[in-house]
Amino acid sequence: MGDLLPVFAVAVLVNVAWTLLVRTFPAVLGAKLLKKTEHQYSVRLSRVEADLNARYSTLKTSVDVLSASQTELRSKTTASVQTLWTAMIEIEREFGDLVFVDDLLLREEIRDFFASGRINKYLGDYRDSDAVTKKVVRLTELNSEADRLFSGERLWLLFATFSRTYARMCGLIQLSFEKGSYLDWRTDQFLDSMLRPVLSAELLDGIKQDRTGGLRKVVAHLKAEFLKEAVRVMSGSQHIADSLSDLQATLLTEQQKLTTNGPWPESQ
Repeated sequence: MGDLLPVFAVAVLVNVAWTLLVRTFPAVLGAKLLKKTEHQYSVRLSRVEADLNARYSTLKTSVDVLSASQTELRSKTTASVQTLWTAMIEIEREFGDLVFVDDLLLREEIRDFFASGRINKYLGDYRDSDAVTKKVVRLTELNSEADRLFSGERLWLLFATFSRTYARMCGLIQLSFEKGSYLDWRTDQFLDSMLRPVLSAELLDGIKQDRTGGLRKVVAHLKAEFLKEAVRVMSGSQHIADSLSDLQATLLTEQQKLTTNGPWPESQ
Protein backbone atom coordinates (compact mmCIF):
# COMPACT_ATOMS: atom_id res chain seq x y z
CA MET A 1 0.00 0.00 0.00
CA GLY A 2 2.85 2.32 0.84
CA ASP A 3 4.44 1.53 -2.53
CA LEU A 4 1.29 2.47 -4.43
CA LEU A 5 0.98 5.93 -2.89
CA PRO A 6 3.81 7.55 -4.89
CA VAL A 7 2.50 5.97 -8.08
CA PHE A 8 -0.99 7.23 -7.36
CA ALA A 9 0.37 10.70 -6.60
CA VAL A 10 2.27 10.77 -9.89
CA ALA A 11 -0.81 9.66 -11.77
CA VAL A 12 -2.85 12.40 -10.14
CA LEU A 13 -0.21 15.00 -11.00
CA VAL A 14 -0.02 13.78 -14.58
CA ASN A 15 -3.80 13.89 -14.88
CA VAL A 16 -3.92 17.41 -13.40
CA ALA A 17 -1.10 18.55 -15.71
CA TRP A 18 -2.83 17.02 -18.72
CA THR A 19 -6.10 18.65 -17.79
CA LEU A 20 -4.40 22.05 -17.40
CA LEU A 21 -2.58 21.56 -20.71
CA VAL A 22 -5.74 20.61 -22.58
CA ARG A 23 -7.60 23.60 -21.14
CA THR A 24 -4.77 26.10 -21.49
CA PHE A 25 -3.27 25.15 -24.89
CA PRO A 26 -6.25 26.24 -27.03
CA ALA A 27 -6.26 29.63 -25.28
CA VAL A 28 -2.50 30.05 -25.77
CA LEU A 29 -2.69 28.83 -29.36
CA GLY A 30 -5.67 31.05 -30.04
CA ALA A 31 -3.89 34.07 -28.61
CA LYS A 32 -0.85 33.42 -30.76
CA LEU A 33 -2.98 32.99 -33.88
CA LEU A 34 -4.93 36.13 -33.06
CA LYS A 35 -1.73 38.07 -32.52
CA LYS A 36 -0.31 36.81 -35.82
CA THR A 37 -3.53 37.66 -37.63
CA GLU A 38 -3.58 41.15 -36.12
CA HIS A 39 0.02 41.66 -37.19
CA GLN A 40 -0.70 40.59 -40.77
CA TYR A 41 -3.77 42.80 -40.89
CA SER A 42 -1.78 45.72 -39.51
CA VAL A 43 0.92 45.22 -42.16
CA ARG A 44 -1.64 45.05 -44.97
CA LEU A 45 -3.46 48.08 -43.61
CA SER A 46 -0.20 50.00 -43.45
CA ARG A 47 0.55 49.07 -47.06
CA VAL A 48 -2.92 50.14 -48.21
CA GLU A 49 -2.61 53.39 -46.29
CA ALA A 50 0.86 54.02 -47.77
CA ASP A 51 -0.45 53.30 -51.27
CA LEU A 52 -3.42 55.65 -50.81
CA ASN A 53 -1.14 58.36 -49.45
CA ALA A 54 1.20 57.89 -52.41
CA ARG A 55 -1.65 58.16 -54.90
CA TYR A 56 -3.07 61.22 -53.17
CA SER A 57 0.38 62.79 -53.06
CA THR A 58 1.01 62.22 -56.78
CA LEU A 59 -2.48 63.41 -57.65
CA LYS A 60 -2.03 66.56 -55.60
CA THR A 61 1.36 67.12 -57.19
CA SER A 62 -0.19 66.63 -60.63
CA VAL A 63 -2.93 69.15 -59.91
CA ASP A 64 -0.44 71.66 -58.53
CA VAL A 65 1.83 71.33 -61.57
CA LEU A 66 -1.05 71.63 -64.01
CA SER A 67 -2.56 74.57 -62.17
CA ALA A 68 0.72 76.42 -62.42
CA SER A 69 1.00 75.89 -66.17
CA GLN A 70 -2.69 75.89 -67.15
CA THR A 71 -3.20 79.61 -66.63
CA GLU A 72 -0.41 80.51 -69.04
CA LEU A 73 -1.50 77.87 -71.55
CA ARG A 74 -5.12 79.01 -71.56
CA SER A 75 -3.98 82.61 -71.95
CA LYS A 76 -1.98 81.71 -75.05
CA THR A 77 -4.80 79.55 -76.40
CA THR A 78 -7.34 82.32 -75.97
CA ALA A 79 -5.02 84.81 -77.66
CA SER A 80 -4.55 82.47 -80.63
CA VAL A 81 -8.29 81.91 -80.98
CA GLN A 82 -8.92 85.65 -80.88
CA THR A 83 -6.27 86.25 -83.55
CA LEU A 84 -7.83 83.68 -85.87
CA TRP A 85 -11.35 85.00 -85.31
CA THR A 86 -10.21 88.58 -86.01
CA ALA A 87 -8.56 87.35 -89.20
CA MET A 88 -11.82 85.71 -90.30
CA ILE A 89 -13.67 88.98 -89.81
CA GLU A 90 -11.04 90.80 -91.88
CA ILE A 91 -11.29 88.19 -94.64
CA GLU A 92 -15.06 88.60 -94.79
CA ARG A 93 -14.68 92.36 -95.03
CA GLU A 94 -12.02 92.11 -97.73
CA PHE A 95 -13.92 89.65 -99.93
CA GLY A 96 -17.52 90.49 -99.04
CA ASP A 97 -18.35 91.41 -102.65
CA LEU A 98 -17.97 87.76 -103.70
CA VAL A 99 -20.67 86.72 -101.26
CA PHE A 100 -22.81 89.74 -102.14
CA VAL A 101 -23.01 88.78 -105.83
CA ASP A 102 -23.81 85.16 -104.95
CA ASP A 103 -26.61 86.47 -102.72
CA LEU A 104 -27.94 88.99 -105.24
CA LEU A 105 -27.96 87.09 -108.51
CA LEU A 106 -29.18 83.69 -109.59
CA ARG A 107 -26.47 81.43 -110.99
CA GLU A 108 -28.06 81.82 -114.45
CA GLU A 109 -27.94 85.60 -114.11
CA ILE A 110 -24.28 85.49 -113.08
CA ARG A 111 -23.52 83.46 -116.22
CA ASP A 112 -25.34 86.04 -118.36
CA PHE A 113 -23.55 88.92 -116.65
CA PHE A 114 -20.15 87.36 -117.37
CA ALA A 115 -21.09 86.65 -120.97
CA SER A 116 -22.27 90.23 -121.51
CA GLY A 117 -19.52 91.91 -119.52
CA ARG A 118 -22.01 93.64 -117.24
CA ILE A 119 -20.51 91.82 -114.25
CA ASN A 120 -17.81 94.51 -114.14
CA LYS A 121 -19.94 96.78 -112.00
CA TYR A 122 -20.07 94.10 -109.32
CA LEU A 123 -16.75 92.26 -109.55
CA GLY A 124 -14.59 94.53 -111.70
CA ASP A 125 -11.77 94.48 -109.12
CA TYR A 126 -11.23 90.80 -109.87
CA ARG A 127 -10.61 91.30 -113.60
CA ASP A 128 -7.09 92.61 -113.01
CA SER A 129 -4.72 89.77 -112.12
CA ASP A 130 -2.42 92.14 -110.23
CA ALA A 131 -5.31 93.36 -108.09
CA VAL A 132 -6.31 89.76 -107.37
CA THR A 133 -2.74 88.90 -106.46
CA LYS A 134 -2.69 91.74 -103.93
CA LYS A 135 -5.92 90.46 -102.41
CA VAL A 136 -4.56 86.93 -102.11
CA VAL A 137 -1.32 88.25 -100.56
CA ARG A 138 -3.40 90.16 -98.04
CA LEU A 139 -5.36 86.98 -97.29
CA THR A 140 -2.11 85.04 -96.82
CA GLU A 141 -0.85 87.65 -94.37
CA LEU A 142 -3.90 87.01 -92.22
CA ASN A 143 -3.06 83.29 -91.98
CA SER A 144 -1.01 83.28 -88.79
CA GLU A 145 0.69 79.88 -88.79
CA ALA A 146 2.17 80.63 -85.36
CA ASP A 147 -1.31 80.45 -83.80
CA ARG A 148 -1.71 76.86 -84.93
CA LEU A 149 0.39 75.65 -81.98
CA PHE A 150 -2.13 76.75 -79.34
CA SER A 151 -5.39 76.70 -81.31
CA GLY A 152 -5.51 72.95 -81.94
CA GLU A 153 -5.66 71.11 -85.26
CA ARG A 154 -9.42 71.12 -85.79
CA LEU A 155 -9.79 74.82 -85.08
CA TRP A 156 -6.89 75.55 -87.40
CA LEU A 157 -8.46 73.33 -90.10
CA LEU A 158 -11.72 75.26 -89.87
CA PHE A 159 -9.90 78.58 -90.10
CA ALA A 160 -7.74 77.42 -93.01
CA THR A 161 -10.80 76.08 -94.87
CA PHE A 162 -12.60 79.39 -94.35
CA SER A 163 -9.61 81.32 -95.68
CA ARG A 164 -8.96 79.00 -98.63
CA THR A 165 -12.63 79.10 -99.63
CA TYR A 166 -12.34 82.84 -100.25
CA ALA A 167 -8.96 82.39 -101.95
CA ARG A 168 -10.43 79.79 -104.29
CA MET A 169 -13.39 82.07 -105.05
CA CYS A 170 -10.92 84.80 -106.06
CA GLY A 171 -9.27 82.42 -108.48
CA LEU A 172 -12.55 81.22 -109.95
CA ILE A 173 -13.80 84.75 -110.57
CA GLN A 174 -10.53 85.82 -112.20
CA LEU A 175 -10.59 82.74 -114.45
CA SER A 176 -14.20 83.50 -115.27
CA PHE A 177 -13.13 86.93 -116.54
CA GLU A 178 -10.35 85.39 -118.60
CA LYS A 179 -12.64 82.78 -120.17
CA GLY A 180 -15.62 85.10 -120.51
CA SER A 181 -17.86 82.50 -118.82
CA TYR A 182 -18.82 81.89 -115.22
CA LEU A 183 -17.03 79.10 -113.35
CA ASP A 184 -19.61 78.14 -110.75
CA TRP A 185 -18.13 77.33 -107.33
CA ARG A 186 -20.79 74.65 -106.87
CA THR A 187 -19.20 72.48 -109.54
CA ASP A 188 -15.58 73.20 -108.63
CA GLN A 189 -13.96 69.93 -107.53
CA PHE A 190 -11.07 71.60 -105.76
CA LEU A 191 -13.34 73.69 -103.52
CA ASP A 192 -15.53 70.66 -102.93
CA SER A 193 -12.53 68.63 -101.72
CA MET A 194 -11.66 71.38 -99.23
CA LEU A 195 -15.15 71.67 -97.78
CA ARG A 196 -16.13 68.03 -97.35
CA PRO A 197 -13.67 67.23 -94.52
CA VAL A 198 -15.33 69.88 -92.30
CA LEU A 199 -18.93 70.02 -93.57
CA SER A 200 -21.20 67.01 -93.89
CA ALA A 201 -22.02 65.73 -97.36
CA GLU A 202 -25.75 66.15 -96.69
CA LEU A 203 -25.31 69.77 -95.66
CA LEU A 204 -22.99 70.70 -98.52
CA ASP A 205 -25.06 68.94 -101.18
CA GLY A 206 -28.18 70.67 -99.88
CA ILE A 207 -26.53 74.11 -100.02
CA LYS A 208 -25.42 73.54 -103.59
CA GLN A 209 -29.05 73.06 -104.61
CA ASP A 210 -29.88 76.63 -103.59
CA ARG A 211 -30.01 79.01 -106.56
CA THR A 212 -28.84 81.97 -104.48
CA GLY A 213 -27.06 82.54 -101.20
CA GLY A 214 -25.22 79.23 -101.15
CA LEU A 215 -21.78 80.73 -100.60
CA ARG A 216 -22.98 82.73 -97.62
CA LYS A 217 -24.40 79.57 -96.07
CA VAL A 218 -21.09 77.76 -96.57
CA VAL A 219 -19.06 80.43 -94.79
CA ALA A 220 -21.75 80.80 -92.12
CA HIS A 221 -21.52 77.09 -91.28
CA LEU A 222 -17.73 77.27 -91.23
CA LYS A 223 -17.93 80.17 -88.78
CA ALA A 224 -20.46 78.33 -86.62
CA GLU A 225 -18.22 75.25 -86.46
CA PHE A 226 -15.24 77.47 -85.67
CA LEU A 227 -17.05 79.15 -82.77
CA LYS A 228 -18.21 75.83 -81.33
CA GLU A 229 -14.69 74.42 -81.46
CA ALA A 230 -13.24 77.68 -80.11
CA VAL A 231 -15.39 77.40 -76.97
CA ARG A 232 -14.22 73.82 -76.44
CA VAL A 233 -10.56 74.70 -76.99
CA MET A 234 -10.62 77.73 -74.69
CA SER A 235 -12.31 75.78 -71.90
CA GLY A 236 -9.34 73.43 -71.90
CA SER A 237 -11.32 70.67 -70.13
CA GLN A 238 -10.18 67.79 -72.32
CA HIS A 239 -6.60 69.01 -72.32
CA ILE A 240 -6.57 69.18 -68.52
CA ALA A 241 -7.97 65.66 -68.20
CA ASP A 242 -5.46 64.19 -70.65
CA SER A 243 -2.54 66.07 -69.14
CA LEU A 244 -3.52 65.14 -65.58
CA SER A 245 -3.76 61.46 -66.50
CA ASP A 246 -0.37 61.48 -68.25
CA LEU A 247 1.36 63.44 -65.51
CA GLN A 248 -0.05 61.32 -62.70
CA ALA A 249 1.05 58.12 -64.44
CA THR A 250 4.56 59.51 -64.84
CA LEU A 251 4.79 60.56 -61.20
CA LEU A 252 3.55 57.19 -59.96
CA THR A 253 6.13 55.41 -62.12
CA GLU A 254 8.94 57.56 -60.77
CA GLN A 255 7.73 57.08 -57.20
CA GLN A 256 7.67 53.30 -57.70
CA LYS A 257 11.26 53.40 -58.92
CA LEU A 258 12.33 55.33 -55.83
CA THR A 259 10.44 52.98 -53.52
CA THR A 260 12.04 49.93 -55.11
CA ASN A 261 15.59 51.06 -55.70
CA GLY A 262 16.02 54.32 -53.86
CA PRO A 263 17.29 57.41 -55.65
CA TRP A 264 19.98 55.40 -57.46
CA PRO A 265 19.84 52.06 -59.28
CA GLU A 266 20.93 49.04 -57.29
CA SER A 267 24.58 48.14 -57.75
CA GLN A 268 25.13 44.91 -59.63
